[in-house]
Amino acid sequence: DKDDYVINIPLLEQNLRKRNKHGKTGTILCQIVMVVLLNSRRRLVLLLLATFSLRLCFGEDRITLSTRIKDSETLLCKSGVFRFGFFTPVNSTARLRYVGIWYDKIPIQTVVWVANKDTPINDTSGVVSISEDGNLVVTDGRNRLLWSTNVTVPVAPNATWVQLMDTGNLRLEDNRNNGEILWESFEHPSTSFLPRMNLGTNNRTGENLKLTSWRSYEDPSTGNYTAGLAPFTFPELRIWRNNVPIWRSGPWNGQVFIGIPDVESLLYLDGFNLNNDNKGTFSMSYANDSFMYNFNLDPNGAIYQRDWSTSMNAWRVGARFPSIGCDACGMCGPYGSCSSSEDPPCSCVKGFVPRNSTEWNARNWTNGCVRRAPLRCERQSNASSNGGGGKEDGFYKMQKMKVPIRWLSEQSYEQACPKVCSDNCSCTAYAYDRGIGCMIWSGSLLDMQSSLGSGIDLYVRLAHSELKLAETHSKRAVMITAPVLGVAFIAAVCLILACRKFKKRPDAPAKDQSAELLFKRMEALTSGNESASNQVKLKELPLFEFQVLATSTDSFSLRNKLGQGGFGPVYKAWKLSNEGAAASLADPIVFDECFEKEITKCIQIGLLCVQEVANDRPNVSTVIWMLTTENTNIPEPKQPAFIARRGVSEAESSDQSSQKVSINDVSLTAVTGR
Repeated sequence: DKDDYVINIPLLEQNLRKRNKHGKTGTILCQIVMVVLLNSRRRLVLLLLATFSLRLCFGEDRITLSTRIKDSETLLCKSGVFRFGFFTPVNSTARLRYVGIWYDKIPIQTVVWVANKDTPINDTSGVVSISEDGNLVVTDGRNRLLWSTNVTVPVAPNATWVQLMDTGNLRLEDNRNNGEILWESFEHPSTSFLPRMNLGTNNRTGENLKLTSWRSYEDPSTGNYTAGLAPFTFPELRIWRNNVPIWRSGPWNGQVFIGIPDVESLLYLDGFNLNNDNKGTFSMSYANDSFMYNFNLDPNGAIYQRDWSTSMNAWRVGARFPSIGCDACGMCGPYGSCSSSEDPPCSCVKGFVPRNSTEWNARNWTNGCVRRAPLRCERQSNASSNGGGGKEDGFYKMQKMKVPIRWLSEQSYEQACPKVCSDNCSCTAYAYDRGIGCMIWSGSLLDMQSSLGSGIDLYVRLAHSELKLAETHSKRAVMITAPVLGVAFIAAVCLILACRKFKKRPDAPAKDQSAELLFKRMEALTSGNESASNQVKLKELPLFEFQVLATSTDSFSLRNKLGQGGFGPVYKAWKLSNEGAAASLADPIVFDECFEKEITKCIQIGLLCVQEVANDRPNVSTVIWMLTTENTNIPEPKQPAFIARRGVSEAESSDQSSQKVSINDVSLTAVTGR
């Protein structure tokens, strides 16, 4: 009649979905004819006649035996995060077609899994379907098989379907056995490690689930790099190039990987977990509330931690492995240690010298270092038949180290670990970690890195003569470093106080005659035999009146006294730091709330540097690390002593004596700058 005909598309979809429950009746074809009355003559005009697959049109997430995906069609998971279908990599000139999974709702093409990565299709004739044997397959226009899930379990032709899950996992399921999973893409990783995916090894099957890089950013074919867990008793993360390790995290001790500089990037992942059943099966996984998050192995062999930023409309990169030059496996060669804060970064361990000085000075460190003096066992083998070999070897302590590659675990408690190594002539170093136990190295020490927050103490075996030399160097370093640091600290305090005074009093009065006379007398007393260029011009330093110092310290009250050293008493408000108000020490004129965290951090580090007991004070490398590292867990300083003690506490005395070099069966040397 005169009425228009309207088709309710959502209602039609709902009814058809009910009739086509679980996809068991195959594809439903719909013909929608929209008829509009155009004029009074009731002449009807056919505007649209469309035949389509309703399942694909409305973004279904599964494929059955009677449905298939052509090049122009896709699957969409229910959450709308991931899409499955045909794609061509961005900037690719070959225009080859691949089948894969990618993020759907972002403007940047980000592919997380590829099926036919080594067998692309040259045109748009490709089809994804369920084969007669129940497998998911990719074929071209000539019906040639290019890729298959290759499940060997016999199933009926119409008994399987494929579903794209909200996690980005593509599953081949058997609908007869309560949805038994026959195959899933999470067990065949590509470049991305997604939330709720597992990477791991199984000693029973020999299968090792690893990430595999693309050959290039435009070519998804198998690249040169893989990444995953190395199947050791205490597993570690590794990146391989053509099966040769180029980066390693260090062993997992149950809490952290010993050797990752940015250990927080893994520790604070939601649901991060590494399971080890001690029977050869390892698995590593993590859960995240957002699926817009992943670890990606790029074509250059680096792993990036990424999450999608809606404000930036781009991927935000967090941690990166490897992150610094010292992360390169074996960069400094045998017995070479790498430090990212040094230039050059490589140095030989104490008691060792470069194997080839010319190469070493040319920054070619691959050949590493050799011993300067042989160990006792070697001397004994070269000695005369009447015995000998000299004094016992000892051990040199290296702090906060990424332990070397290739070590053995010994069932020994901490106190027995040194003797286990010293009794074995082939042992070159040992270390002890509470989560791992006693670790022993034989042969060359390779891939060492120093000054790591997650590192542990490593004890390297040296000849007795080298330990004596190390002890001499240690004493000399302390004698030189302590005065230098003391002078630098006093100079910094004076400079800060001077700046505060001059800001409050911009127009400084003329120097008093008595002050001028005092300066001349002090210069005369301190000049000595030094040349004029090396003398300190005392007139250039600020002069503080006694009344100013008395006011600042509340008449030199003991309540404000922090301690006493070679340069006299030092006064500060530790009390304010303990009450969480350390930032109030900053001058209000220059204080900015944006820097409150940094100010509090610096004050906390400063308090640690003047602790009463020497072992409570951080060494220079640790101070530098704390100042330059974000999100550092700095220990809380203890309450400072009000009076300098004449003696040494029992604990400190014990610690100091344990660090001295001895010539017993087992001896230790620790060189620590203060």
